[in-house]
Amino acid sequence: MTGSSPADLAVAFRSFPRRTREALDEADDEAGAAALAAEVGAAVAAAAGRLGVRPGADLAATSAAVAERIVATRAQDWDEVTLEDLRERATAIAAVIRRIEALRTR
Repeated sequence: MTGSSPADLAVAFRSFPRRTREALDEADDEAGAAALAAEVGAAVAAAAGRLGVRPGADLAATSAAVAERIVATRAQDWDEVTLEDLRERATAIAAVIRRIEALRTR
């Protein structure tokens, strides 16, 4: 998500729970998919921690909290290091979701 705006990142974080759920529904290797889904959850929780957001009870709650914090941060308050870190995290999370999607053999 190189060059992604904060608004783009908020959309991405909001989409991660749905994309993960859809990938899990289609995966043939349930154990492998569950392990990868745990990676997604840990990565979203790490992004929450980077923003000072308390992780929620599940992936959806944590992703929503991250997205809300991103949206609530004024443009002039972003520093490039934090923004780039979130971009890298979002890219990594999307890659893990694609790995779950690849577990589908049908």
